[in-house]
Amino acid sequence: MFRREPRVPPGALSALLMLLTFTVCAPSADAKSPWAEAYDPQQDAAPALQTALQEAAESDRLLLVIVGGDWCPWCFTLDRYFQRHDGEREAVEETFVVFKLFFVGGHPNEALLARFPGIRGYPHFMVFDPLVGYVGAHSTGALENKRKVRGDSYDRRKMRGFVAEWETYRRERIDVLAAE
Repeated sequence: MFRREPRVPPGALSALLMLLTFTVCAPSADAKSPWAEAYDPQQDAAPALQTALQEAAESDRLLLVIVGGDWCPWCFTLDRYFQRHDGEREAVEETFVVFKLFFVGGHPNEALLARFPGIRGYPHFMVFDPLVGYVGAHSTGALENKRKVRGDSYDRRKMRGFVAEWETYRRERIDVLAAE
């Protein structure tokens, strides 16, 4: 008896091979990297924020608090962006200690966040100088690639501009402190 083998649709093998290639070869951040860590809904943010500020002070960097959560698709997109773009990730980590702060309405972190200007979208960047405290915020929506090029949801030029602005602030602060 003749048995017919299932027919593979044209292009299916190529698509499967591409999927496997991207899965196996996709760049990933170090397991200790903030881009590989999940937001922690159990974390008491106030003491963790103090620890992050201390690390920023000891390393002469600023603190970048990324407010979001595992419920937020754009938060995952941001993580993937930095996992895929080494130059931008390195620039951010040179300028900032990165701290992810979990937030959802009704969460205990809501009281902490109420002390700062309103957040209109997630993820949301808040910048702290360990010497003076809160110094600014930035909507990540303004950093998006409006053309929505597949795999590049954030605009590299805009992201570099954001980092360069805060790196300039950081260097000027260091220069002022050195002059005192």
